[in-house]
Amino acid sequence: MTFIKTPMYRRGKGGPNDGLKERAMWLLSKGPMTATALAGALRVPRSKIVQVIRDTTTGNGCVASVTAQQITTGDGTTDRLYTLNGKVNRVAPKVTPQKTIVVSKKSLSERGEDKRQAAEEAAARRRRLMSAGLYITASDLLTPVSGRDI
Repeated sequence: MTFIKTPMYRRGKGGPNDGLKERAMWLLSKGPMTATALAGALRVPRSKIVQVIRDTTTGNGCVASVTAQQITTGDGTTDRLYTLNGKVNRVAPKVTPQKTIVVSKKSLSERGEDKRQAAEEAAARRRRLMSAGLYITASDLLTPVSGRDI
């Protein structure tokens, strides 16, 4: 027997609603369904189905084109009839570049002369303020004030 490795984005944390988006989209691929019918088939509250469909269409990982049409049921309550248009796509989130953190002299030198100069000026200013007693550091907050413990 061979086992197929599950993709990383489909591995859940073992919660009761793991794979709810995929199961809802699979049911909608079979044909149009109301939110009540989806909730009954998936054994979750109707509000959770509405939330899952909204997240699915706004591009939260699993993107699908779903149309919702409001209908009135026989007992007078309103419900939504969901129809899946096309194929469901998986979209990986975009990675946003973060600012580089200078942690060594080598990375400081590779960053550029202007950045190095600005960092040295800021360090000199901090050193000057600390010697004058005007710069508060985290260790200053832990020392007792005028011989009393706070």
